[in-house]
Amino acid sequence: MKRFVELYLIIVGGGYALASIVVLAVNAHSLLTTADRIELRDLRSDLGENSVRFAFAAAELIGGVGVYKYRRWGVLLAAVLGVMAIAESVAASAIDPWEYHNFTIGLPLAAIMMWALLPPTWVKFKQRSVKPS
Repeated sequence: MKRFVELYLIIVGGGYALASIVVLAVNAHSLLTTADRIELRDLRSDLGENSVRFAFAAAELIGGVGVYKYRRWGVLLAAVLGVMAIAESVAASAIDPWEYHNFTIGLPLAAIMMWALLPPTWVKFKQRSVKPS
């Protein structure tokens, strides 16, 4: 399960982080070149939403690297991201129960959160984090 967790967090986090950087750059360029007040307000809103997406994606990527390197903070970050993804999925389900993010992000992060909270996971990471002298 550890291999799935690290790969999922690194691939999905890295992909979303890269996509968020591209969108932030495009929106920033549009913000600097537009003169329309309504479009400016919309672009500012988009920049704020995409900044939050980038922060979440970067946290996923960092959590994946932490799990890969057997760091306990990586498991804790994975569990926190799972809680956040479940909360977002519940909110999205109120609008549309078949929202695709529920299946591509919500369910895998829920499984990762449950894995991260299991005592054998913590024991494994505690044993690997002890460095022989």
